[in-house]
Amino acid sequence: MAAVLFLLLLKSVSVISPMRTPAKTRPMTTLLEQAIDQLRKCSPAEQDTIAALILEELADETRWDEAFAASQPEIEQLAEKVRAKTRSGQTRDMRIEDL
Repeated sequence: MAAVLFLLLLKSVSVISPMRTPAKTRPMTTLLEQAIDQLRKCSPAEQDTIAALILEELADETRWDEAFAASQPEIEQLAEKVRAKTRSGQTRDMRIEDL
């Protein structure tokens, strides 16, 4: 339970972000310091569970960042195709009811 709450806390304050800038070392925020102080009160097993969840989440964010960055050329190509079709009149306006 504590692990889930901690991850929700991390996500709610945007500590984990796909747009984060890599850095070797940064000072921790006050909120993160408070969370870690609370974690120190947990049993070693709870601390390890929470640490594993955090590391898993960070690894997932890194994979997402890498996949997103690698897909940019394809996304730009698709966007250009849409722009070209729009310029040439090959698209039409649709309402949600038309779907």
